[in-house]
Amino acid sequence: MIQNNIYFFWLLSCLGSFFLMFCILNNISHTGFHT
Repeated sequence: MIQNNIYFFWLLSCLGSFFLMFCILNNISHTGFHT
């Protein structure tokens, strides 16, 4: 049970950080193209 929670938390944080990095890169590319 505890192992499952740790795996779920790790997967969630991994997806969250990947989504955050994608958003930041998207913003940087958009501002770079606009300037």
